Amino acid sequence: MCEFPKKGERLFISGSIYEQARIEDGNMPLFYNTVEAQFDRYTYGYKEAADALIQRALELGDNYTLDTYIYPICFLYRHYIEIALKNIYLSYSNDTEEEKTKTIKNHNLKRIWAKAKPVIIDYYPYEDRAVLDYVEDYIKQFDEADDRSTTFRYPIDRELKPVHKAMSIDLRNLKERMDELDYFLSSAIQGMSAMRESGP
Repeated sequence: MCEFPKKGERLFISGSIYEQARIEDGNMPLFYNTVEAQFDRYTYGYKEAADALIQRALELGDNYTLDTYIYPICFLYRHYIEIALKNIYLSYSNDTEEEKTKTIKNHNLKRIWAKAKPVIIDYYPYEDRAVLDYVEDYIKQFDEADDRSTTFRYPIDRELKPVHKAMSIDLRNLKERMDELDYFLSSAIQGMSAMRESGP
């Protein structure tokens, strides 16, 4: 049975090793203490959480669950794309710290992709460059649905106007497309890391 909040209870406490999650600080061991490694947990977490919500919604299959889970699902996937692209750009770009700071503050997926794409091309020895066009198309489609990262967080904008137009989204299809995008971005990061380690 649920209870109301109680005096003195803490939200964030340590617990059983099988029930607690760890958040690492910036002083991780040298091997893990890179921008790329720190972003890995975030990208994995957001993508996996969205996948789990889709699985649960499809299992339940009722309209209420489908129609309410769609907002956190899309938000989580969109944020996954944003931080995955920022990870690539921040980890592998030779831009100045000032330029990187501007990009990290930006939430527009098309602009972030414009920064990450040339980095991928420089590093990633992938022969079929047409795939980059398909990746770009997926990113642009998500950006068109939510260009400021707020569309799936709030039902209204800052002028109190509704942000959504009526539409239907096939959750199974969305997950399959996101799996494809994730496969490419993960492969790109692995390939870029290998190229960097092998040297010039």
